[in-house]
Parts: sequence; C-alpha cells; structure tokens
Amino acid sequence: MSNQRILANDLDSNLSWDVIGLDLAKNEVSLVGITEDGEIIRIDRLDYETLLTKAQKMSPTIFAMEPCCEENYIANQLKMFGHECRVISGRAVQNYIDTYFSGQKNDLNDAEALAFLGKEYRLKPIRSKTPDEMALQSLIVIREHYVDEYRKSVTALKGIAQSWGLRIGKTISSETKLMALIEDSKLPIEIKELLNLLLKTYKFLQKQAHELTKKLTSYANQDAFCQKLMAIPGLGPVTSTRLKTTIGSIERFTKARKLPAYFGLVPRNQTTGHVQKMGKITKRGDKLARTYMVQASGVLLMLEAQKRLRDGPLRRWIQKKRGKLGYGKLVIALAAKLLRIIWAMLTKNEEFNYRKAGVARCSLPDELRTNYSYQTY
Repeated sequence: MSNQRILANDLDSNLSWDVIGLDLAKNEVSLVGITEDGEIIRIDRLDYETLLTKAQKMSPTIFAMEPCCEENYIANQLKMFGHECRVISGRAVQNYIDTYFSGQKNDLNDAEALAFLGKEYRLKPIRSKTPDEMALQSLIVIREHYVDEYRKSVTALKGIAQSWGLRIGKTISSETKLMALIEDSKLPIEIKELLNLLLKTYKFLQKQAHELTKKLTSYANQDAFCQKLMAIPGLGPVTSTRLKTTIGSIERFTKARKLPAYFGLVPRNQTTGHVQKMGKITKRGDKLARTYMVQASGVLLMLEAQKRLRDGPLRRWIQKKRGKLGYGKLVIALAAKLLRIIWAMLTKNEEFNYRKAGVARCSLPDELRTNYSYQTY
C-alpha cells in the first residue's frame, strides 16, 4: 500500500473505495478515504449534504466514524444506501493518533485513523441505533434532563431560603405549602418574587418529567421486550426501555458474562507477572443504563432487607453475599447478576422464573435442568 497522501477538494463517487474515515463536526466533515488500489485521499472539509449525495452514488463501502450526536443519523442514512458503517471508540482513535501521528491530533489525522481502524475487524465496533431506538432514547434523555433540572431547582430554592433564615423541610414539596411559607416569611419582596419564580420552574419541570414517565410506562406496557424485563423484581418501565435501546439484538452477546461487561459492570483485569489483580469496574458502555441497573439492584436489596422479596434462590444468593461483600460491591454484583438473568431470558425466550434465577444448574430439580438457562457465573 502506498504511503502517499493526496489532498483533494471533493469526494469522487466513481472511484472504488475500500474504506472511508469520517471525522464528524457540527456542520462539516473531514474525510480520509483509502481506495482499493491503496491510495490515501484526504479531504479537509465536506458538508453533510454533499457527503450523502456522493454516498448515494457510490458502490457499497465501509464508513468508519466516532460516536457523537450526528453519528446515528449519518449511519442510518449510509446504511439506506447500502454501505457498512463501523463506529469506533474515541479511545481507540486516540491510541492510534499517539502511536502513528506522535500525538498530533487534528481532524484529518482523526479521519485517517478511523479509516485504518475501520479495516481492523478484530476491533469491536459500537452499535448504531435504529430510528425507533433513537426516538425512544430521546424520550429517556429528555426525561432525565427534566429530572436533573427540577432537582437542582428545588435544591437551589431551599438553599436560598435557608440563607435568609427560612428553613424548608425535606418532606415539604407541595407548591401550595411552599408558596404559603414564602409569603408568610419576612423576606424582602424581590427575594419572595424570585423564590416563587424558582418554585414555578421546579413544579413545571417536575410535571414535564412525570408526563414523559407516563409515556415510557405506556410504551413499556405494550412492548413484549419491556414486559419480559419488567417481570424481574427491581426493573421498571424506565430501566426496561433504556435496556431496549442499548442491548439491541441479544445474539450479539454469545455468553452471559458479556452483557454485564458491555455495560461496564465487571472488574478491570490488571494481571501481570502471573499475579491476578482485579481493579474497579470498567464503567464502559452506556452510563445511563448502568446507573439504572445499579438503582434496580439497590431497590432489590432494600426489598430483601424488608423481607418483601419472594423466597427463592435469588433471595438466598443475596443473603449469602451480604456476609461476604460490602454494600457497594454487593450492589454491583447484583446488578451484574440481573444482567446475566436478562441474557438468559432473552436468549432462551423464557419468562422470569423465581425457581431458576440465581441457582447453579447442578442444583436445579430434574424437571428444570433440561431447559436450564439462568447461569450464575
């Protein structure tokens, strides 16, 4: 392959391209393509409309890009034209830049790194979301934004009020009671007006978050995937819909332990010199889905502590681990276990079964051992 780099102004759709690396920006894209003859052609700036127009006329090609806001839309458009899209992690691109470009990071070097990494089939690409998954994800992200903002608003409200000597209890959240407290206080009029405005903002954001929660609940109640997941204790409509957008096809995960690894709920391997060392969890994958799973695990532990969790192997597993692990490690271990249970249910197309969840195959009754699926490893 030639090392000569050719700088061009336009993408030639008549050439036979082997792979094209795209460094996506807000309005334009930097592009490096490698032809089947081995030529490296670099294009500094190309707008999205021109890129899609050219791609529609090209023969099937591999396009490589980093994950970003524009990535899902561009990937779906390119797939419609018959191209293959590979989404490469930013960490892999940075490692390539450090190795082959002496750390000189710019748009064209990023695009060239993506082009060469797009041909590396041992590198696991990131899955692009379908339009339906993007729509569902948008609801979840906007809801999470509303929840975060209304929590910040009520925290600011109580903090400012306390700085003026007005203490608002944690249990007081009624708009009427809060307004009465503010009006009856001896605060300056301009401060009262600002606090009332902040209160209205808080209640408005809370209402919008509740409306989106209702939409997600309605969707989950009608979706077979979400209904199957919601049968697991601790998992609700928000968690199940988020997992639906992130898991995709369960066939991508050949083993149960690969699903918690995908969400970063496994310890980092730091083995060296034949001495095995396990560090903190990797925290890879979707942060929001991992947060929801940890929250579900915490709810499950609370139900077990209150003796409200149905008796079975899963409850006995929790009781056994309580004496060995601290609370933090137990929450993570249970979250990973829930994901392994989800993998088994989806792979075997089974419903949640309290008699099988969390028990080793050798310990199952004979009638359940044949169709065993809930591994504990």
